[in-house]
Amino acid sequence: MKFKFLFTIVLLFGFCPRDTHAETTILSESYSYTLNDLESYSTIIELEGFSDEDSYNVVPFSVPELTELKSYELFVWKNKKWKKVNSTREITTSTISYSSFFTGSKNYYVSVPSNVKFLLHVELKEKHSIFLGRLNKNGFYDCDSVSYNFDLPDGIVISTNSNLNIDNGGVVTTRDLEVDSIVSYLIHPKGVLNVDYFSNWFDERIKPLTVISPETIPEELRALKGIASDAEIGKACFDYVKKSIKYIDIENGINAIIPRNCEKVLKNGLGDCKDMATLLTSLYRYFDLEAYCAVSRTNSKLGVFDFPAVNLGNHMICALKLNDEWYYLDATEDACIFGDPSAQILGTEVFMIGNTGSYFHDVPNEARSKCNVEFDYSFNIIDGQIKLKLITEGKMNSTFYGIDLSTHNTKKKLEDIFEIITELKWSVDSSLIQDKYSCLILTTDLDKSIYAKVGTKKMYDLSFLPSLKMMCLLFNSSPYPIMDSPVKIYLNFEDKIILPKSTFENIKCSQNTNVNRIKLDLQLLSQKNEEEFESHEINKDWEMFWSKPIITIE
Repeated sequence: MKFKFLFTIVLLFGFCPRDTHAETTILSESYSYTLNDLESYSTIIELEGFSDEDSYNVVPFSVPELTELKSYELFVWKNKKWKKVNSTREITTSTISYSSFFTGSKNYYVSVPSNVKFLLHVELKEKHSIFLGRLNKNGFYDCDSVSYNFDLPDGIVISTNSNLNIDNGGVVTTRDLEVDSIVSYLIHPKGVLNVDYFSNWFDERIKPLTVISPETIPEELRALKGIASDAEIGKACFDYVKKSIKYIDIENGINAIIPRNCEKVLKNGLGDCKDMATLLTSLYRYFDLEAYCAVSRTNSKLGVFDFPAVNLGNHMICALKLNDEWYYLDATEDACIFGDPSAQILGTEVFMIGNTGSYFHDVPNEARSKCNVEFDYSFNIIDGQIKLKLITEGKMNSTFYGIDLSTHNTKKKLEDIFEIITELKWSVDSSLIQDKYSCLILTTDLDKSIYAKVGTKKMYDLSFLPSLKMMCLLFNSSPYPIMDSPVKIYLNFEDKIILPKSTFENIKCSQNTNVNRIKLDLQLLSQKNEEEFESHEINKDWEMFWSKPIITIE
């Protein structure tokens, strides 16, 4: 589901040595980049450190499969100078390793003599300088001393997302990165805006892949031309790509960020996020609609995508303009409704490739479709049961719709989920699950842990009700709310209720005239992150509200 990006420093250091190896201590890291042009460059890495007294020490590092390891040399400090020594190396190859993207890799373990100061010198030959893009204060070994050096041809410059200026031939050190522990940058031609270069780089490579002949387009879509409205065409194309293209996402090198030919994607019925985005964009352009492929950030990726560097994005979508409004469409999410951003991009940012003058856009953190959740609990003492009727609409329905699409035993999956969020065993008696609406009927035993009778009073312990965090996981697949969502909770008893006095500002509580039905209104407000949500007063209020039992009287 992710648009896979390279780590900006192409060497992916930090792989742990195996248990039989003694760890070495890396004291400093140095990275020197010499560009031949924007499409090819060489890298020299020097790692200086100490080995311990064990007989077998190694320095581990990893090289992406498509990067050429030209050479490596090991030196030890002896008699006040560096002396080259022979060393052995072990190689393990991984078909898949995860950084900001999936790629094959080779993991090297270079042996180091015990109890020495050492220097490892590595030389690489690499392609596509656009993959360079991040300066990390602590490097890849969490060092106190890290330096970066750039040797650029005439006419090529570096832009950053901070106040840091990187001159050709200049050295950037840990001290320069005191304020910003991670700085993103882009290498581009002098006199060309960094955003224009970033857009053009992608556009030149993607444009030939978006050419689609009319006869390749499915007949059910071609039949809409000249008949259906733009909105109907928008929905039909989105639904087709979402349902007809099976998601895959393993690539190497440049193919991690450049899509496949859209006609091949249609023919094979396979693709990842960038393939789906490119195909969807091509279909919209066939119908003369304004659409762009857009590099994006998912809300699982920290930071803000406001600078043209590949390390700040990890996904690709299609941006469609209808009636002067932008639609941010992610076909990788099966339960996504046309017009709504997917759950993973709500409230994030995109870069529209080719939309000159307006590249960066903020994705709304609210859905267009109606969002609603209603929990309706009924406590039946005679039958000894709790009955729950749950209604979900719009974006809040995506979890249930996704489950129904992806599992053969929807009933069992739903029962497992509700057991997790309430710690009670539920039975799904009936379910109606659609793309925008679901209605579930569930029952569980009204046991002694929940209900007790003392004299004429009946007492209910309602602490089993899902926490707000659990609700968010259930409806947004996120540990914190990513949009404003109304939630109504109804509690129905057989007798009149004595409610505990409540002064909680964040929970609206009301009763009907028969005073045997409680209605709670919640608004799960958008928060920037999980920590901000968990510290919100509404969580404390929710826990305190159920700290005392509900009492009914006959």
